Amino acid sequence: DFGGPGTIPAELGLSDKQTEQIRSARTEGRKQAIPLQAELKTLHLDLREAMAADSPSERAIMEYADKISGVHGKLLKNRLQTELAVHSLLTPKQRKEWEKIRSQRHHGKGRDGKKGPQGTRPR
Repeated sequence: DFGGPGTIPAELGLSDKQTEQIRSARTEGRKQAIPLQAELKTLHLDLREAMAADSPSERAIMEYADKISGVHGKLLKNRLQTELAVHSLLTPKQRKEWEKIRSQRHHGKGRDGKKGPQGTRPR
């Protein structure tokens, strides 16, 4: 995705309309993720409690593992839906440039093509 707020690369040459539509799609995706993230945190707390029992129930623990995996899957789908929505707003030329930027970021290079934190998003 486009990282945090304000990290839409200028190199893409987005129109004002595209910029607003992308921000809107990202905001909607984040809103949809909030209840899933809360559910995931709750499940992790419940799992930790189940694991701390004097006699942990393997069945219960495996059920928590399945539930946690399911929520992770929903979060992944949410993220991918947001990426697809953004992708649909870009021109073919912008998509190609975005893929180039993403590739550089994933290989530890900043926007300037050099190694280092410039152009990467904080974790």
